[in-house]
Amino acid sequence: MSHDVLIAGAGPVGLFLALQLTARGRGVRLVEAGSAPAEQSKAIFLTPRTLETFRIAGIVAPFETGAHRLSHAKVYSQQRLLGKFSLEPKQSWYDYVAVLPQNVTERILLERLVAAGGTVEYDTQLVGLVDAPDGVNVRLVTPRGDERAWARYVVGCDGAGSTVRRLIGLEFEPSTDRGAFVVADIDTVGDVPADELTFCVHEAGLLAIVPITAKRRRIVAMVGTAVEGDVSADLANELIGARGPWNIGATRVRWSARLPAMNLQAPGMQKGSIFLAGDASHVLTPAAGQSLNVGLQDAFNLAWKLDYALAGFSTNGLLPSYAQERHRVAKDLIRAIDIGTRVIESKNAIVRGLRDWATPNLLESKRFQRYFTAQFLGLGVRYAESPIVDGTGRRAKDDLVRVDGRERRLYDVLDGRYLLVYPASSPVAVAVAFENFTQHYGGAVIAISAEEDGLPFARLVRPDGYVALETPAGDDPTPALERLARLLATHVRRVGRAS
Repeated sequence: MSHDVLIAGAGPVGLFLALQLTARGRGVRLVEAGSAPAEQSKAIFLTPRTLETFRIAGIVAPFETGAHRLSHAKVYSQQRLLGKFSLEPKQSWYDYVAVLPQNVTERILLERLVAAGGTVEYDTQLVGLVDAPDGVNVRLVTPRGDERAWARYVVGCDGAGSTVRRLIGLEFEPSTDRGAFVVADIDTVGDVPADELTFCVHEAGLLAIVPITAKRRRIVAMVGTAVEGDVSADLANELIGARGPWNIGATRVRWSARLPAMNLQAPGMQKGSIFLAGDASHVLTPAAGQSLNVGLQDAFNLAWKLDYALAGFSTNGLLPSYAQERHRVAKDLIRAIDIGTRVIESKNAIVRGLRDWATPNLLESKRFQRYFTAQFLGLGVRYAESPIVDGTGRRAKDDLVRVDGRERRLYDVLDGRYLLVYPASSPVAVAVAFENFTQHYGGAVIAISAEEDGLPFARLVRPDGYVALETPAGDDPTPALERLARLLATHVRRVGRAS
């Protein structure tokens, strides 16, 4: 049995990747070692950039309507308020952090996958891989017995204990063990803010309190070492009472876990025709709330590149850019988390005093807000060092553009292909030149004219919503076309001829 792409792991990352490829007409096989969809809430944060990604993919509506919204965060130290900062970025239409249990996110993605014609094979485990020049030979254990399959590409989305990662020899690099986090979803009593994320810095360890609904909270608490047993309501109340600014009164524990307080990253994300995405490649400490979002962005980055490769649009330079881009994003985020963790956990009285003294002014500064928005809300990711980018590689803003007399948002115009956007006011000769240029690429690049405030460039936007190139158009399009051609030649195949 042969497939375009075989994906191991039907968590959110595997489901999202399978959905995108299935919607583009690719032959996808999605296998999951578990016997059914997960029922646990697990990861609950969806950042503004993830919501933007879902919009580009055309699936954002149920996430918008189903999520609980957070507007701001407060930081306490030893139960004393240090300051407050916004979770409402002005750079995005999604000016909030969405809270949605992971099992709900998975259910939405699974429903969309089934509607697109896809499916999940449960109780099916990938146990062997042999990478060959033309694809990957795979061995599976299924309810019917052992099975051999072949896929042009294999993607491991099978979590922190990834079998795919182990089989290709990309083990996690050593990391500092800082003990464990207690994570619990609790029903609460009492009147406390429902739109406020709370961080409590305490000598016993960090405590984060996250509203899931008006009366349900997620607590994430650092404990010195991993301990056995379930998290009880009594333990939750003890942690909140000792470290929190108020008692929210835990009455019932809905779900709990103990997770290691460490960041892990594999040395790479690709070996031949085999790729890693999400927790299979990098695991981030639960206090940061970033693992799910980084994994979904991995899937979005990889999906269009696999699609281009399968469509015959790509040269050998495209697929390696996935690992080059996404490995650096995870590495930079891990570095930021490690720095913050060391400051928060410090046992040095002088460091703690300086931290608490500086925090109020820091939280109010524009520099901190820009940094937080960029790093932790996902809006500052750039691919400036990518081999398939000429320029900063910044995120394309979801601006209003007028296309064919109709006002639309840019992300609604993106349709799985490179988008070459040029001003509608361009001279006719320029417009014709840009339209003719795209015909060299047989549908891999699409040109549109648009009316947009502040669009002085010919702008090449990638299918994942990042700017590959911006260049002044002017009256003579030749310089712009030469730069576009040089960039695209690194990874996109010319398959057509201009008229």
